Amino acid sequence: MRLTPPLTFIALSVTGVALYKAAPADTKTKAKATFNSLRSKLSDWIKPEEKEEEVIDEYDFDEDGEMEQEAKERQDKADLNPPPIH
Repeated sequence: MRLTPPLTFIALSVTGVALYKAAPADTKTKAKATFNSLRSKLSDWIKPEEKEEEVIDEYDFDEDGEMEQEAKERQDKADLNPPPIH
């Protein structure tokens, strides 16, 4: 008898459910985590998500810019009020 992929998945699922039902309580949590991991990896393998490339805009440093001035003010405040040493 030749096992085809869908038949193999069904056989593994039935075997996994039988093992899960017969397992002690502490083993069930580990088995459930393993089954969920396998299921997610199989679904990613069967139908991978299409990933979009992130477009990162180039950043030009401007010393007088609003964001740079705000960062400078925060740094100056942090230098004047250092955190207490425990």
